[in-house]
Amino acid sequence: MEEVEVTVHSNLPEGEPQGTFHIILNENSKVSVLIRKVCSDNAIPLKSSYVLRNKDGHELNWSTSVKENVQTSGKEFYLWNTAEEVTTTGRKCDCNIWWFIGGISLVIGILGLIAIIIMFLQNGKTEYEYGVVMDAGSSHTTLYVYKWSGEKYKDTALAVQADFCKVSGPSISSYTNNLQDLAKHLEVCLDKARNTVPADKHATTPIYLGATAGMRLLHAVNTSQSEAILSVIRTSIKKYPFMFNNATQQARIISGDEEGLYSWVTSNYVTGSFGVKKPLLQGAGKSWQMTASGDGTVGAMDLGGASTQMTFYPGSIAMPPAYEKDLTLFGLNYSIYTHSYLCYGVNEITRKYQALLIKNQNYTDTVSNPCGPLGKNISVPYTEVFEAPCTSDSRPSGIDRNTTFQLVGESDNAMCHQTVQQLFNMSTVCPQPPCTFNGTYQPKVYGKYYAFSNFYYVMEFLNLTSPKMSPETKLSDVVEAVGTLCEKPWSEVRYMKTDIKYLLPEFCFRGRYILTLLHEAYKFDDDDGSWRKISFVNNLDGTEIGWSLGYMISQSVHVAAVTPKTVLPLTTFILLVLLFCVFLCLSVGFAIHAIKSRKFETKGKYQQLSTTARANYGAL
Repeated sequence: MEEVEVTVHSNLPEGEPQGTFHIILNENSKVSVLIRKVCSDNAIPLKSSYVLRNKDGHELNWSTSVKENVQTSGKEFYLWNTAEEVTTTGRKCDCNIWWFIGGISLVIGILGLIAIIIMFLQNGKTEYEYGVVMDAGSSHTTLYVYKWSGEKYKDTALAVQADFCKVSGPSISSYTNNLQDLAKHLEVCLDKARNTVPADKHATTPIYLGATAGMRLLHAVNTSQSEAILSVIRTSIKKYPFMFNNATQQARIISGDEEGLYSWVTSNYVTGSFGVKKPLLQGAGKSWQMTASGDGTVGAMDLGGASTQMTFYPGSIAMPPAYEKDLTLFGLNYSIYTHSYLCYGVNEITRKYQALLIKNQNYTDTVSNPCGPLGKNISVPYTEVFEAPCTSDSRPSGIDRNTTFQLVGESDNAMCHQTVQQLFNMSTVCPQPPCTFNGTYQPKVYGKYYAFSNFYYVMEFLNLTSPKMSPETKLSDVVEAVGTLCEKPWSEVRYMKTDIKYLLPEFCFRGRYILTLLHEAYKFDDDDGSWRKISFVNNLDGTEIGWSLGYMISQSVHVAAVTPKTVLPLTTFILLVLLFCVFLCLSVGFAIHAIKSRKFETKGKYQQLSTTARANYGAL
């Protein structure tokens, strides 16, 4: 027999013997003998998983002879451990293409369902609209941002206050000589409003400025100055992206009757007297019962710095056109009495009182002040008293403008009452009875009333606004409280509790003025029970009472309603749900197929090795 020399290269995994081995054996020996000889000659532990392959990677049958394989493949062979291949093959099956496709289907199904559910939940979602109102009062300016459901209710907004900003500085009428400062202060609050209103709502958000009694007085004496102030305001507003198409109407001086009327709207809206409830910011609902009529409303009395307003529903009576205002809110029509008394706000009536004292005492430098507390003197410059529109009828001639008057407190309650009465001309002819003062028509007071602003601040000082006293405060309670205060000396008054200490010398006069206005002018009384129907309030249901909210509600009829959008119709939603559920089912199917493929490939390999092993064991 002839011998043959072959070369065997180790292709065993890392950790097993490596190298090239030269083996001489009988050419008729079987491949299994060659493997055993390689292992025995080189101290390699024999394993049934060892096989030889030629340089083309084809595995040699263990039962064939070396000679047959040399003739077909040459004399170089490679030693492999197929057990390692089983492990490697199994790992590869874990990452086959079916796992990848299944994962993609799963992601598409889950993300698709989430997306369409979010879109479907947007159907019918309330879309809010916004409005901005600036209340330019006689002492300061406040900007309010209001918000309401775009659907509205019977073409009227159910508005709530979303934000507010107090403009720094005094009233706008005080900026006649420094208009640039006015613009700078306004723009601070306009910036805040722009940030509060969503950007996509800027172009549809109307903005208004209403100037009240302070500007009415300025306009009466100097029209060019009032127009210059309004021009600066309009220019400032135009810099912002809000709806400001009619500048002369959207930034203007409002009349006193408008101020009273819109305060009445605010009062009745926030108390639900229109048959609707002020909604929360988070959803408004649609279950209001419109059962209210004018008889269900409440009157509103506002006492500002330069004017005071009286507004109420007087019952089914005919009123002079000059005193009647008609409006439609929430589908109902209202005919309301309203009147504004210019120069009868607390600041201007104080000025009129001081002018009356000085005039009655022949314009002497030292003046007795019966409403002032004994021991407290007040210095008042001539220009502050007489160079104002409300006191022009008392302005003296021949007196130095640099004169300063000393008002000497007397704590004389009776004289204080008599002097305050002189501020109301009750003897003027009444053209259309009944009248209040200065020949002003007013029907008999009717129903309940809210008195706010300075009405509230004075009554709070007198401890007549607590829940135990209001709205059941008796006229006699107020008469006693005011009388007691007006007889106290400064040594006692100065220590009375209040957040506005600088007004302590004036509270007697203000209390007496309010008492005279309500009882003797408006005719509220204990005898008919009307006085006990007055509630002195600062806010209602968390809302500060004023004209701006009522104005926004009234103007909302000019703002287009917005119908909730249908982002995803129901039919489309159902079809898409089914589609993405199919993707989820496919992902499960692909995963099952991937598992079966892995088992099949692994099983096939083990079967192949098992057949080879049986032959090898026989050979060995």
